[in-house]
Amino acid sequence: MQVPSLRLQSAWIRDVETKTMKSLGIDIRVKAIGTHDSSKAWTATQSGKWINSTSILAHVANYACNLEAIHIRMSAAKEQVRLLEDLLSINSNVQDFVLEIDTGLREVYARPTLNLNNLSACNETSSGFRRFIIRAPMCNVTVPDSNRFLRQMSTATDVRIAAYRADVKMKSWQWVLQLMGAAKEAKEFEATFACEWNTALLEDDASPIAMMPRLLDLTLELPELDARLLRQLQAPMLQSSTQFSTFRRFVISVVKSKPMVAFPTIKNEISDIVSKSYEEKGHAKPRVAHVWEDVQTTTL
Repeated sequence: MQVPSLRLQSAWIRDVETKTMKSLGIDIRVKAIGTHDSSKAWTATQSGKWINSTSILAHVANYACNLEAIHIRMSAAKEQVRLLEDLLSINSNVQDFVLEIDTGLREVYARPTLNLNNLSACNETSSGFRRFIIRAPMCNVTVPDSNRFLRQMSTATDVRIAAYRADVKMKSWQWVLQLMGAAKEAKEFEATFACEWNTALLEDDASPIAMMPRLLDLTLELPELDARLLRQLQAPMLQSSTQFSTFRRFVISVVKSKPMVAFPTIKNEISDIVSKSYEEKGHAKPRVAHVWEDVQTTTL
């Protein structure tokens, strides 16, 4: 893994007028302990970089208070996640948020948890996000107050959340459906979670219709995904768009050993599309682009 010099980034961040910055882009990753022969070797080569990376994030979390765009690449560490939340808490006009969290310092440590309420609280009084992207396969995400978070997605045209697990009060697919319904302006949407946290299933009438009239690119990889979600999705541009091939990136990944439940024929805009889905044990790690076929009726 090669990243820009942390020393240079540290010097730069202290030379610029941080309080007037409108855009922030930093890469503060450090190598994982497992990439070295021993913890002692890691300490000798990386501990200083780790201190530097944390110092950079702490500095901007204290002084960068007028940001409109935040792009950060960082390691999966609980301490830095808290600093990231502090940074978002002092910025009220962020419209472009891109977060990439790389491999953790050490996988034996507890997975960091990203609180999406804290990451989106910056937009309570603003016009909302234009882009909201989180790629954090080593982390969990939690949403204590889904309604507050979902309100921030109403203006976003690009919404992507990829994490290890979503700690929500329902099945992952039901929460994703709520997110899709909130992101009505989205042209690109992705939700990827490797395993389930909550096994409680809301009643069917609690699952809303997701109206996504502008959606062109959809990627889903969930522990459980079937016609119950597809029945509730109304996205006509997926079928009529000249970029129809982008819909092939719609991924179904079933992470369970029991048989798939059969559901009634899907009757909406994507009723003539069915995927070859698979049931397998274990977590969904690599993505597989399943082939889509045109059919007259669809029964999963």
